[in-house]
Amino acid sequence: MSSRRATFEDVSLAVSRVSDPIVTVEDLASSRRLAFIVRARHAAFALSREVTGRSLAEIGKFYGGRDHSTVLYGIKRATDEVLEPARAELARILGSPPASDRDLSTPHPGATATDVEGGEVGGPPPE
Repeated sequence: MSSRRATFEDVSLAVSRVSDPIVTVEDLASSRRLAFIVRARHAAFALSREVTGRSLAEIGKFYGGRDHSTVLYGIKRATDEVLEPARAELARILGSPPASDRDLSTPHPGATATDVEGGEVGGPPPE
């Protein structure tokens, strides 16, 4: 997706920036249950899982110490209404265009021949 790996903090910032009404990064990890905060939190769960590949338990721990089953429930309930703008914002934060805006048949600009030929992707560039 980009030249660097996304973190939970990146995802939280992206979701916070696109939420309407405004949801702070702190709200995402809080125990508040207002519907607009819950929708944003569910999107953060889903996007975190998508881009970090971390476990449900790790995601839950970051977002206020929630149980893995709560995270799974939230991922299933996440809507594209929040997810799509959050994906685009995350791409801006990380410095690359959203995947849907790129031709996925070509490697990202920083790809090396090893990446394209089936080598390790996402590692440091060869010296």
